[in-house]
Amino acid sequence: MIASQKQKLSRIVTISTTNNFEEVKVFNPFNEKLAATINSPKPQLVHLNLIDNWGRIVRSQQFTLTTGSNYLQMTNTSNLPNGLYTLQVKFISTKIISKKVIKQ
Repeated sequence: MIASQKQKLSRIVTISTTNNFEEVKVFNPFNEKLAATINSPKPQLVHLNLIDNWGRIVRSQQFTLTTGSNYLQMTNTSNLPNGLYTLQVKFISTKIISKKVIKQ
């Protein structure tokens, strides 16, 4: 390689140029409301279940997603006891994504 043809390397790796998958990001910890960002490749329904350590669903809400990034809030969580919960995201395609969340 000639000195004038130096290449710069980037730390960014592109896995896919299309968004053909669902992705869930949760804001931790939560108190009065649990917020999440869900990326969706298409408009669809999604069910959010908040599950306690005993496997009980303590909150449940349904949302309609649009294509792209969707900011969702599960409200009325301030009266739940502090601790570790699981946020279960059920897509209409029967795909389920679970994330651990902390209530403070």
